[in-house]
Amino acid sequence: MRNERFDLERLDQALTLKLVEAAVLAFDYRGRNRHSFNRIFLVLESPDSGSEIRNHSGGEQLPMRAGYLYFMPSQCDLSFRFLESMKFVSFHFHLELFGHFELFAGCGSCLERPDGDELGVRARRLLESSGEPLIQLFELRQLVLAAVAAFLPGPEGRWRALDAVVRRHERVLEFIRREGSARTTIEELAAVAGVSRSTFSRNFAAELGIPPKQYLAETLIRRAELLLLEPGATARRVAQELQFGNEYYFSRFFKQRTGRTPGEYRRGPEHHGGKGGQGQ
Repeated sequence: MRNERFDLERLDQALTLKLVEAAVLAFDYRGRNRHSFNRIFLVLESPDSGSEIRNHSGGEQLPMRAGYLYFMPSQCDLSFRFLESMKFVSFHFHLELFGHFELFAGCGSCLERPDGDELGVRARRLLESSGEPLIQLFELRQLVLAAVAAFLPGPEGRWRALDAVVRRHERVLEFIRREGSARTTIEELAAVAGVSRSTFSRNFAAELGIPPKQYLAETLIRRAELLLLEPGATARRVAQELQFGNEYYFSRFFKQRTGRTPGEYRRGPEHHGGKGGQGQ
């Protein structure tokens, strides 16, 4: 019993949910993108055909049906076709383990599940109501986690193995999170780790499953996405914050990895005629 309780306490301390968006949407849209956050769509209303999700990374095509939940992991190359007659709740979120890794990292598949608990209806009611913001946030996070639970990956002991790996690379991971920028080099990271460049790159990629250069780029994209959502944000300001040479290089870097310019990302779905919704 004590070991099970310890696991729960340790997991609670290790797991962090960060909402990027929570909104009720209905708009006509066709587009393609790739982002650092996970997405769950809870479809409330949908025509018989036309609205769909395509995962170019996994070769999947999912028609969006009313009464279903759709999960899309981060970093997937996705295209969408939304008809204006479709209405859905959109959750964009990070779900981190140990402050560094997405719980769904490495999951390249888009998934669907019946919404047997009517999470979409409950989320819509909550997002379209007025009330105490803190209470609304608690209730919303509960709904997001309930939706996530339908898609949790295995195996069960994965988090323990990841915990051990993170501990071995903690200094470098913390350095990237706190001080990493567009000017950070692999040689600099190897110096933080106290090993040669070749040894660092080999060990990092082998144990964490991702080359250090790619991990740094994904961290920068994630920070850029969050910075662009701040009031008054501009590509120039974000480029300076992340130490890119100029805003044009930053914009090219951002579009190569997301499929959208910083301005398009900042304008969000409303740029394409989105209706309703409350960003969180």
